[in-house]
Amino acid sequence: MAEVNSAPQGGRRKTNIRIDFTPMVDLGFLLITFFMLATRLAQPNLVALVMPKDDDGERDPLKASRVLTIRLGAEDKIYYYEGLFQERFDTCDYSAQGLRQLLLDKKVKVAQALGTESYRRKLPDGSEEERIGSKLFVVIEPTPASRYENLVDALDEMSITQVRYYCIQ
Repeated sequence: MAEVNSAPQGGRRKTNIRIDFTPMVDLGFLLITFFMLATRLAQPNLVALVMPKDDDGERDPLKASRVLTIRLGAEDKIYYYEGLFQERFDTCDYSAQGLRQLLLDKKVKVAQALGTESYRRKLPDGSEEERIGSKLFVVIEPTPASRYENLVDALDEMSITQVRYYCIQ
């Protein structure tokens, strides 16, 4: 609790005040506990993962014209090529004029060459909506020199540009 000590000193009285902060500490812990219990914690964001089915049937071969391979390199560089195999790489970065524009341009090329496809997308409330999408297939290859942030940025771009088919190799 609070104490007031007064001692005469050269004709003048000096008051020393000592305040006990124990009740304030208790109040602080009560407030921290209240806000921890009353605050909604961040909900985790889930990414839908679709794995291929194990079937012994023949699969249609993937057309090279619908494939874009991007390699995540050092110093925030992206090396890419169109098709399944290529010796020469072009380069871009993670900006909106870089990877995003590359994906949008390739989606247009694939849609012009192979058309589009309709599919049903599940919404968070459980219902479904009919959508039309590109047949573009993107292969993401992180290199040992790339950072984890680069992979996250590439996956974000897949979501932003609404690329349906992509894999991490």
